[in-house]
Amino acid sequence: MSEDVHTALSVLELTTVHYNAGDRIALVLAYVTLIPLVIVVGFLTLLLFKRDLRTGSFFGGQIVNEGLNYILKKTLKEARPAIIKELKTDYGLPSSHAQFMYFFAVYATFMFLNENIKFQGKRWNLFFAVVVQIIAGLVAYSRVYLFYHTSKQVLVGCVIGVFTGSAWYLITEMFLRPYIFPLLEKSWIGEYFYLRDTTNIQNLIQYEYKSVLSQKKKNKIK
Repeated sequence: MSEDVHTALSVLELTTVHYNAGDRIALVLAYVTLIPLVIVVGFLTLLLFKRDLRTGSFFGGQIVNEGLNYILKKTLKEARPAIIKELKTDYGLPSSHAQFMYFFAVYATFMFLNENIKFQGKRWNLFFAVVVQIIAGLVAYSRVYLFYHTSKQVLVGCVIGVFTGSAWYLITEMFLRPYIFPLLEKSWIGEYFYLRDTTNIQNLIQYEYKSVLSQKKKNKIK
């Protein structure tokens, strides 16, 4: 009976990471490799509380990117490294983690350098652009170090992520922002869910801060 139950059990691999228990670097990289999951949670949180169309486009691009990765894996059918093959039975080319992170890093870098996201001074934009690239590199490296992928599989994922991230940024800037976002803002869906494009606001954090203080003053006057 116990054997039947054990056989019926499966593993939810969403947060499962295998690593060498005696390797401290592997332990650190096991946490690093979970960063894409943190990013997804961040996207969902921003979409829930901010309703910003650019954020929605960014996240939508990530979903398209993941769909492309799934198709490529099923088409190319290249196995993972032999050491991990028994634990991970899906295909390994291209690395979905590397593709995800480099889509995110490239898109975010364009936003920082073009000041679609503004901080107090351009140096901070440059700083965060460098930070996201470093994080993407660490996640990609973790996939090789933890034996989930070969170097080739990770490199191909990085290249595809760079391409799709760049292409989606151009699509957003040249088509979605000028033509689709205004339509969504004025539609009943946009009005119902409070959808808006906040790109043209110089400093969104400062704007929201001042708006809250201004509203508080008005409420006190009443």
